Amino acid sequence: MNSAKEFNFNNVEYKFRAKNGTVYLNHSHQVYIRRAGWFDTPYQWVTRGPQYFKVNEIEEVILKEPDMMRGYLDFKLKDGRKARVWLTRPGYVPMAEKMKQLVERQMKK
Repeated sequence: MNSAKEFNFNNVEYKFRAKNGTVYLNHSHQVYIRRAGWFDTPYQWVTRGPQYFKVNEIEEVILKEPDMMRGYLDFKLKDGRKARVWLTRPGYVPMAEKMKQLVERQMKK
């Protein structure tokens, strides 16, 4: 797995805050999920999902809008791992949709 120290925060294209982390995408085709809040850290211990990966490692980006259950934005990686952030309010959806579109655009390059 890549080190999060490789992520270039000076080159961030887009970021948004979800329930359990902030998702960053930079122009260098890297995704970083920062889990730093009181809810974020325990969640990271439970899921052990990756926090940092390159766009070329992503197989699919899945967006499920919240309804009766909470929604999520999943990054399904080619090696079978997955990183997820929770979307607990409808207000998260437009930001997650934009992130999904930007990542998918970089995947095509």
